Amino acid sequence: MKVNLFSYSLYLARDEMVAEYDELLRQENSDDAEKMRRLLDEVDVLWSHVAVADAVGDYVVTLEKIS
Repeated sequence: MKVNLFSYSLYLARDEMVAEYDELLRQENSDDAEKMRRLLDEVDVLWSHVAVADAVGDYVVTLEKIS
């Protein structure tokens, strides 16, 4: 369950970052927008790792229930 809560928190944080990124683009602040874009890319990589960990955790729980 901890992974699911972390995953949800990461999802909300990413949404906030996307909104900030959009605002930076509207303000034509290209340096900050590029930094934010790179940060969002890193968060996306982290998100994929969390998704894999979540899936593995679900698999382990299923195996524990079976045995």
